[in-house]
Order: sequence, then C-alpha cells, then structure tokens
Amino acid sequence: MTRIRLSLFLILIAAFPRITLAQTDAVTVARAAISTGDYARAINLLSTAITQQPTADAYLYLGIAYGHTREWKRAEDTLREGSGKFPQDPRFHNELAGVYLAANDLEKARRSLRDALAVDPDNKYATDLLATVDMSMGNVRAALAAWNKDGRPVVGDILHNAHLEFENWMVEKAVAFRKGKTLTWDQWRTTEARLWESQMFSNLGVEIEPTSQPDQYTVVVRTVPKTKSVDRYVFPLMEALFFQNPSVRMWNVGNTGISLNAGYRFAVNRHRAEVGVRMPIPLPGLVFFEAQGIFRSERWDISRPAIDNGTDYRFRYQSTGFRTELKHIPHYRVELGAGFEYRNRTTGGAPLPALAVDSRNTGKLFFETSLLPADGRYRSRIHGETFLARKSLLGDMNYSGGTVEWNNRYAANATNGENVEVTVKGGTSRGQVPVDDYFVLGLDQNPDNLLRGHNAFSSLGHYGHAPMGTSFALVNTTFDRRMRRFQIFNTLNVPFAELKWLVFMDGAKVWDRAHVFEGGKLLVDTGGGFKLESPTRVFSLTYGRSLRDGTGTLAAYVQKRW
Repeated sequence: MTRIRLSLFLILIAAFPRITLAQTDAVTVARAAISTGDYARAINLLSTAITQQPTADAYLYLGIAYGHTREWKRAEDTLREGSGKFPQDPRFHNELAGVYLAANDLEKARRSLRDALAVDPDNKYATDLLATVDMSMGNVRAALAAWNKDGRPVVGDILHNAHLEFENWMVEKAVAFRKGKTLTWDQWRTTEARLWESQMFSNLGVEIEPTSQPDQYTVVVRTVPKTKSVDRYVFPLMEALFFQNPSVRMWNVGNTGISLNAGYRFAVNRHRAEVGVRMPIPLPGLVFFEAQGIFRSERWDISRPAIDNGTDYRFRYQSTGFRTELKHIPHYRVELGAGFEYRNRTTGGAPLPALAVDSRNTGKLFFETSLLPADGRYRSRIHGETFLARKSLLGDMNYSGGTVEWNNRYAANATNGENVEVTVKGGTSRGQVPVDDYFVLGLDQNPDNLLRGHNAFSSLGHYGHAPMGTSFALVNTTFDRRMRRFQIFNTLNVPFAELKWLVFMDGAKVWDRAHVFEGGKLLVDTGGGFKLESPTRVFSLTYGRSLRDGTGTLAAYVQKRW
C-alpha cells in the first residue's frame, strides 16, 4: 500500500506542470481568440478553464470576452466572482468599471474604480479612468484631487474659447494657473470666481483636454459674453414691475472690460437715481474698481418701530453723494474689499437730534472680508463688514460700526435639489449714528438683513416701517426644494435658472442706544414662497408673518449668491 501511495504521489507531481501548462495555454489561446474577434471560442476555452483550474487570468479574460459580446450581466457576474476569489487583484475592479461604463452606469463605474484604488492605491489606470469619469459628470474637484496625487495634470497650452490668444485682456489676468505647472482645484475655482466677479459673462467654465504629451493637458477657459439685445428690455421691464426701479446696463464697452449702469426708482416717496461704472484694473489676479453716483429723495415715518412718546416721527430725507470700492479675490476662499462713501444730506420735518435727522454730511471708509471655510456638500461662509465715519473724511460726524455673519448651506438631497440654509448675523455701532445708517431688519429690493415678515417701507412708500436699531442679532433658517430647472442657454444672459419653493423661520432682536426705537423683544417671522436661482443671483417672492405683531407682508427681493 505504501508503494502504491508513493507511486500515485509521484504521478501527480509529474502531471502537475502539464496541467498548469495546459491551463496557461488555454488562457493564451483564448487571449489570441479575443484579439481576432473569435469571442465564442474564447468563452468556451475560458469557461472550461475556470471549472478545471480557476486562475485570475481565466476569470478576467472570460469577463472581457462576455463584455465584447455585450453580455453585460454575464460579464459582471464573472468579474465579481473572480474578484471574490482573488480579492488582491485590482484588474477585476478596473474591468467591472469598463462594463458599467459600456452600460452607461457611471456611479457603479466610480465605485468599482474606488475599489481598485483601495486594493492598489498606486493603480494609475484606475486613477486616470476615475478622474475622466468624474470630469464627465462635472465633479472637477474629485478628478483633480485624484490626478494631483502624482503631480498631474500638467498645464500645456492655455486657450480662451479654443484660441491661443485671449479675446479679452481681463481673462488672461484672471487665470490663476500657469503653463508647465500642475493644475489644482483651488486654481480652477479661483479663476472662475474672478471671472464671475467681472460681471461681464453670462456663462463661463474651465475645461481640460488631453494632448499627445504624457500627463500634459490643454486648459481651455470658456466664456460667453453678455449681450445687449433681448435682456436690455426684459430685465428693466421686470425691475419696473416688481420694484418700480428700471435700470440699463452696458457690459464690456469696446472690449475694455468697462461696464456702465444707470437706474431710477420712480416709486412714490422713495425716489432714487444711480449711475455707475465698473472696471477691472490690470494687475495680476485682477482688482475690480466700482464707482457710483447716488441721489435719494425719500419720505420716512418711523412711528411704527419707535417708542410712542408723542413725537412726530415723520420727516423727509434727501442726499446726493458717491460711493467707490475696490475688490480683490486672491483665492476663491477669500474676498477683500474696501471703499469710501460720501453723502451730502438734507432733512426736513420735526427735529430728531438723537437720530441726527439734520443736514450734516457724512464721509466714511468701509471694509469687507469674506472667507469660505467649507466648499463641498456643506458650504460655509464668514462675511464681515465695518465702517468708520470721521469729520476728517469730508464729513461732519464721527461714528463707526460693523456686522459679521455666518452663512451655512447643506445639500440634504442633491437629486431633488433640497437644501437647508442657516445664517447667523449680528451688528453693532458706536457714536451718534444718523438715521440712514441705522441697521434695518426687513425687506427691500436688495435687503441687507432678512426679517421676512417685515417690510422696510409702508404701503404709502414711507421708509422706517421695519425694526431698526444701533445693534441687532438675527437668525435665518430656510428649507427649499427644486421644482424645475430651466435651461435658458444664455438667452437672457443667464445659462440656467432653478425654480424652488421654500419655507422659513427668522428670529431677531434689536437694541437702540439712543432709546428712540423699541428693543430687546424677540421677533419671530415665519412663512414661505418661491425663488428663482441663477448662478449669480436669487430672485425671491415670499409671504412672511410676524408672530409678535400678527401682521404679514408679501414682498419680492433680489440677493447675490455667495
């Protein structure tokens, strides 16, 4: 018996290399059959091979053969089975990704490529394909993060709308990346942020295209300039309808980057005229300069928020002045601004010394900063503004103040376009603050402090209808959901717009050192409405109810998206 067992053992040892050779030959022949398009023969050979002696190559090429015959389910099942038997082989995940891409299932393809990188973090094939898929899905950040791990993509030529020469000098100055250097997400976003800030384009983007040089890409800056055709009449008509404040704009006059605007509000008791210019200064990274001349002639009645002591709180306010500002975006997470404002003031009515309702002029410096700590599914912004008025700055008054706000947005459901937004804001001031620089909590055409159950002006058009104070605290909470997305294709200088419904709740308190206005009470407003969002602006129509006052307001307003 011992001799028989020994003989059988020696026979098996002698036969093993032949079995292995036969298996290897089957895979080799099957690969040759695949290369010539004879997929049926390859499937037969490999199906036999994985039953007799399964190897990673046998499973892999059987899955590939099924893929060539468009038998996606069999290809997927085979590759999954092979992956289960050989979990340290990343090729199965790579080929699974190819199967899913062929079936146009991008999400499954991304998951498979991430699985391949989990097995082999240095798998360049999986890295490149995952980055390409992310790019095709618009997930530029993830694509660049994958490439940047090994110093790619390297910037080759930089084109503007497929041209080697820039169509506008401003675009070249706005570009944050350089030839021969690795393109990063921060550079990509900084370039876009600067171009949006120019307000010259209805749509823009940055794209990359492969070249014949390994790891080198051509970067294409694409811009769609704003036109002066249809929207010249549509938007002024809408502004007149909702705000009684039509305006006209001319962008990029003579391809200089200079834009002009003028507007006039004809609303009863709230007349306002503006004329302005905006231009980029040709410095690296661009500095934007804006100047406005402003005329105001308004009726005020602050009897509603003021303490009732028998005083006649009605007066006329009029001013003529100008405002200048410089803004710079060194990085898309940082915005810096500074400027100067002068008002030649005139008032008429009952004297209100505590509110500086008089004809003293004001000259003040102002500064603003925005920081973007988070920029993903959860976005967060911290924005601060401060102002300083002094007699030495062309004025007759000394006072100062500032605000700080923390904006938060969480994309609760990207598929349905559901978002939760929370803003916390506060402000305070020092010195004798004139009535036109008091903090106002309520709605206007371009509101600063949202308290959506209060309107800044009364039904008669008198300002002073909303809570006012020298200090305030405010919390805004909003939930919105997308109803429909409109692809406008830049017809109205807007590439797309999203219609959303929303519900909100606001809470606030105001304090007044001059003891003219009631303060310290908790104000709670709640309501709902609709908004129309473009890439840069939000137009909202809401109805809000003040739970403390028992009153409501229906109002339209416009805000800049952050």
